[in-house]
Amino acid sequence: CVVEGDCVTSPNFPSPYNDSQRCSINVNESGKAISVERFQTESGYDKLFVNGEAFSGSSGPAGKYPSTGRPITWTSDDSVTSPGWKICLTATPTEAPTTIPPAA
Repeated sequence: CVVEGDCVTSPNFPSPYNDSQRCSINVNESGKAISVERFQTESGYDKLFVNGEAFSGSSGPAGKYPSTGRPITWTSDDSVTSPGWKICLTATPTEAPTTIPPAA
């Protein structure tokens, strides 16, 4: 896996990843959700695991909050490759508090 700031990509991204790959990414920040910039893997076989949940095909982990101390793990099998994936950690936007004007 390749770390680029707050983003991580599959090896070789945006070119296809290789067969029989495995890597893990440790998440050291809490309170950030995953945004998916691209996600295309061999459905059912090449998987990205977030909090133990597997993602493959075109269904990425958008909106998931990775647990600190629990790695995000990538595995590909020994046949069929795809362009791979790029995910980023993004701060959750907070809403401004609602201000009620005083009664006249």
